[in-house]
Amino acid sequence: MLMFYVCETFKSKSQYLWAFWVLFICSTIQAAIGLVQFHVQHSLGLGFLGEYIAPLGTSGLATIETASSKIIRAYGTFSHPNILGAFLVLGLILGLYLLYRASVSCLPAKATIVATAGGTILVLLGIFVTFSRVAWVSAFAVCLLFAVYYLLKKQKTAFIILCLIAVVSCGTILGLFSQTLKARVLDTGSTAITNRYFFNTLGLDLTQRFPVLGVGVGNYVEALNDLYKLEPWQTQPAHNIFIFVSTELGILGVILFIMILFEVFSRLKNVAWNELTFTLAVLGIIFLMMSQFDHYFVTIQQGRLMFFTVLGLIAALPNINIEKDDNKKSD
Repeated sequence: MLMFYVCETFKSKSQYLWAFWVLFICSTIQAAIGLVQFHVQHSLGLGFLGEYIAPLGTSGLATIETASSKIIRAYGTFSHPNILGAFLVLGLILGLYLLYRASVSCLPAKATIVATAGGTILVLLGIFVTFSRVAWVSAFAVCLLFAVYYLLKKQKTAFIILCLIAVVSCGTILGLFSQTLKARVLDTGSTAITNRYFFNTLGLDLTQRFPVLGVGVGNYVEALNDLYKLEPWQTQPAHNIFIFVSTELGILGVILFIMILFEVFSRLKNVAWNELTFTLAVLGIIFLMMSQFDHYFVTIQQGRLMFFTVLGLIAALPNINIEKDDNKKSD
C-alpha cells in the first residue's frame, strides 16, 4: 500500500527534490546521533524517538570485539545497527544526487555544496560506526558508481568534491578509529557468515516442508520452534528476503513478489535516463543487494518503510514524463 501510495503521489521532479532533502537531513541527524552514541557507549535519552540501547553485556546487543573490550555499535533511533546502516546508505545516495544538482546548476550555490558535502561526510562516518560490513561495501560501491557517473557526465566539480569527501572521511576513520576498524576487518572468528548460512538453510527447509502457501504471515519463528530444537538466538528469520518470503508465503507468494519487483524495475526503461533515474536505479539495486544478506527490509517496520518507499519512488518515475506531456498539450 505504501508503494502504491508513493507511486500515485509523486508526479514532478520538485516532489522528488523535497523528499530527497528531507531524507538526507534526517540521515545526517541519525549519523550524528550514532556517532555520539558510539562515543559515549550508551543511549542518549531519546526514547521518545524510539532509541533503545541495552546495557553492555545484554544478550543480543550488537557489539564488536577489540583486543581489550567489547564496544557497542551505533544504533541511532533504529532497532539494530544494520538497519541504521541501510538508512545511512539511502542518505548517502541522495546526498550525492543533491551534490550533483548543486554543482551543475547555472549559479552553483557554494553554501548548498558545502552543506551537502559536510552532511555526506557525516553520513559516511555514521555508516562506519554502525560496523555493518554490508553497509560498508554498499557505501564503497555507491561512491564508486557516482564517481564514474560524474566523470561520464564530465562534471569535474562534483567529482573533485566527491574525492575530497572520500579523503576526509577515510582520513578521519584512520585517524580516530583505526583500532576498531582493524578489529572489525580482521575479525576472523566472526560467525556472521556461518550464522547467515544456518538461518538461510532453515528457511529453505521450511519452504520444502510448506512449498505452496508457506507457513503463513508472521508464523516464521513459531514454525521454527515447532519443528526444531533451537537455542533462543537461533530462532531468527532467514537472512535473505526471497527465502523469507518463500517460507512465509510459499512459492506462489515469492513468485508474486518477484513479479512486483520486475514490474517496478521494468519502468526504468520507459523513462529518460538522467541523474534522477540513475540515482533511483542505484538505490534500488543497492537495496536489493543488501537484502540478500539480511531480512529487515521485509520483517522490521523501519526496513519495510525504506524498501517500499524506494520501490514507490522508482515506480513513479514515468509520472514525470506524463506530466510533461500534459503540460505540452495544455500549452
